[in-house]
Amino acid sequence: SEEEHRLVQRYLREFDLLFSDWREIGMYYAAANSALTDAQRLEITRLSLTPDSRDPSLTFHAGWFSEKGGDASLARRYYERTITLAPSEYPAAYLRLAGILHSVYRDSAQAAEILRRGIRACAFAPEREEMLKRLREYEAAEH
Repeated sequence: SEEEHRLVQRYLREFDLLFSDWREIGMYYAAANSALTDAQRLEITRLSLTPDSRDPSLTFHAGWFSEKGGDASLARRYYERTITLAPSEYPAAYLRLAGILHSVYRDSAQAAEILRRGIRACAFAPEREEMLKRLREYEAAEH
């Protein structure tokens, strides 16, 4: 809506002033503001990303906001980017990506492979048990 767009633009102007040297950090905190809708957070997060963004926290959150907004294709790309940038730091990215591959793309084999990579990369993460559980489910769905 027009009102949401104006609110997002206001946040962008404020953070450009406050964080002119720290644009990505400012945008991240703006995106985390609980007063904003998911669509507004996604817009702010997208605007904060550059093509060469190296911040896996931003790419992960952009994936999450995209997924919540119903854009599985965009969420998939952001989760893949997160995994590329920080393969052992975001086990949730493997879980979210595998979930999208399994439920949206109906590709249990690829979802299982993503989980195998996540289990190897995040061997000591608390999410490992959930990855193993889903891996068994996806492997069973393959057959």
